[in-house]
Amino acid sequence: MSGSGAGDQEAVLRAFLNETDSDPDVLAVWFYVYRAHRALMGAMDERLLKPFGLSFRGYVLLMTCWMRGPLGVAELAQAQGVTRAAIVQAANTLEKRELIVRAPDAADGRKVQISLTDAGLRLVEQAHARIHDFERAATSGLSAGEMQTLTSLLRRVVEAA
Repeated sequence: MSGSGAGDQEAVLRAFLNETDSDPDVLAVWFYVYRAHRALMGAMDERLLKPFGLSFRGYVLLMTCWMRGPLGVAELAQAQGVTRAAIVQAANTLEKRELIVRAPDAADGRKVQISLTDAGLRLVEQAHARIHDFERAATSGLSAGEMQTLTSLLRRVVEAA
């Protein structure tokens, strides 16, 4: 949907909220955060990750291992803000494709460390390049200062949640 369509929807929402005890500015923030999330994630899933055979969760797991090196399930779950079960499910899929390997943790043999295979590294590098091009295009209308401000504001919303 175009930006004007979203603006029309916001106008309808604000008119309705004027009749209630709701704060239209608060709801407008939520409206646009939701719309941005849906638009960006939809494009990422369909146009960017699907050609690589990746889910968003799988991509983030590969990216986290690429950035931080081998990690345990608990560390991956904490870094991504998801459950251990979500990490195990994504890891199972990635392991079947030989994109990651699990090895016993040297410090605690009951735990495993997840790391990228060479194929996983190549795939995440390729996927990251395409996704970052998309991220640049999606934020091209913002100045560096606006991006920093938006990041700061969204971080505060996340921390308050």
